[in-house]
Amino acid sequence: NLFMEWMPGGSVAKLLEMYGPFNESITLRYAFQVL
Repeated sequence: NLFMEWMPGGSVAKLLEMYGPFNESITLRYAFQVL
């Protein structure tokens, strides 16, 4: 999974477990950081 490889300070899976699904603005932020 691309996002898990680029996530500083933890994994996306851990954040999803803690906070639930991301809203669109957070998802876009992660996508733009990768691009």
